[in-house]
Amino acid sequence: MTRSGTPAEYVRTGLGPLLLAALWVAGCTENISLYPPGDATAVDANLPDAAPPDGDADAPTDAEVVPDAAVIPDAGPCQDPGLGCLGNTDCCSGICDDDPVLPDMCVAPDGCLPAGAACTWAMQCCDLACVAGACAAGPRCATNGEACVTNDECCSHRCDVDRCRHLDDCRSAGDDCGNNTDCCSALCVDLGGPRNQCALLPHCRVVGELCAGHLDCCSGLCELSAQNVNRCALATTTPGGCYGAGELCGGNGDCCAGWCADLDGTTPRCQLTGGCQAEGEVCSGGVQCCSSLCTPDPEGVYRCEPFYGCSWPGEPCADDSECCTAVTGTCRADLQGVDRCLGNPTTPCINAAAHCSASDQCCTGHCLPGVGGALTCTSSACLEPGQACTGPGQCCGTDHCRMVWGAPRCVP
Repeated sequence: MTRSGTPAEYVRTGLGPLLLAALWVAGCTENISLYPPGDATAVDANLPDAAPPDGDADAPTDAEVVPDAAVIPDAGPCQDPGLGCLGNTDCCSGICDDDPVLPDMCVAPDGCLPAGAACTWAMQCCDLACVAGACAAGPRCATNGEACVTNDECCSHRCDVDRCRHLDDCRSAGDDCGNNTDCCSALCVDLGGPRNQCALLPHCRVVGELCAGHLDCCSGLCELSAQNVNRCALATTTPGGCYGAGELCGGNGDCCAGWCADLDGTTPRCQLTGGCQAEGEVCSGGVQCCSSLCTPDPEGVYRCEPFYGCSWPGEPCADDSECCTAVTGTCRADLQGVDRCLGNPTTPCINAAAHCSASDQCCTGHCLPGVGGALTCTSSACLEPGQACTGPGQCCGTDHCRMVWGAPRCVP
C-alpha cells in the first residue's frame, strides 16, 4: 500500500504498549498519565520525561510532577485517566478500559480531559485551556506571536523570546491557522478567538500533534522533535508505509487496514474494519493480529507483522493471489466495502464461540474479542464504553470503536 502524503520526520525512540503489563506488575501505573512534554530530553518508555518544560535543574521526579488531584486515595470519588479501575463507576471519565490483554485502567475517551479535570498544561484539555491546575472552557493556550513566559502557556509549547512560536511543519491543536493544510489535524476552525485555530481531533492524536507519552498517539510513538517538543511520529517500517487506525488519510490505500473514512464529522482518518488487525497496526498481543504475530518494530512499538509472506484471513488485499488461501473469491469486499482475505466463499459460515478473523465469516455477523483477547463469533454485539472492540457495529448506542490510549475501545 502507498500513502498520499509524507509526514515530517522526527528522531525516533520508544517502547510499545505491551510495556503496560510490566508497568502494572511493577506498580508504576499511577505515573501513566497525560504529562506536559519535556523540552530537553526524549520520551522514555510510556512516560514523558520527568524534566519540567522549562528545563529546571531541580526537576522533580516522575511521581512529583503528577498533579495532587490526579492521585486519588482509595476513598476518593473517582480515578483519573491512567489509574487502575474495576469498573466504569471507578473513573472520573466514566470509562474503565476492559482490554482483554492489557490491565484495566481509566481512560479519557476523547484522548483529552474534560473541564474540571486536573491538568498541568493546555494540551491535556479538550478545550485547550488549563487554568489554575484544572481544565476549563477558557482562556485557551496562547497562539503564535502572543506573549508568554513559559512553554506551557503556548499551544505549540514553544515560547521563544517572550512570544509563542509555530512549530516546524504542521501546526499543533490550538495554534492559529489560515486553512486546513496548516494544521497537523488538517482541520482549521473558528474556536471563538480573533483568528481561526487548529482543532484537536478526538480520540488518539495524529502525526505531528503534541504528546506526553506513546499512548497518546495513534501511531503508538511519541518522540522528541528537532525543536525539543514531544510530538506524535510515524513508524518507519509499516507495510508500504501505511497509516494505522486513527491517522489522517486521503484514500483507502493510505491505511494499513484499507479503510479511510470520516466517521466523526471532522476529517477522513484510517478506521478499524472489525475482526483481526492488519499488518502495521498497533497491537499488544498476537491474538489481535490476522497474522497472529505481534512484534516490536525498530522504534520498539509493537505492531502486527506479516507471516509467511501472504495475507492471512482478515488482511486487506488487492486480488486472490495475495491471500494465503488463494482460491477464487477469497479476496472480496467486507461489510464496509473493504477488500479483505475472507477465505473460500463456498465455506459455510462460522458458528458462535468458534474462532474468526472478520465478522463476515460468522453466522451471527459478530466477531469479537473474548477471553484473553481471542476473536470468536458471538451472538451479541452491544459492547459498553471501555470494552475492547475491533470495528463498527459492535458498540452500544453511538457505535464508536476508536483507537484510544493505545488500543481499540468503545467510546461514547
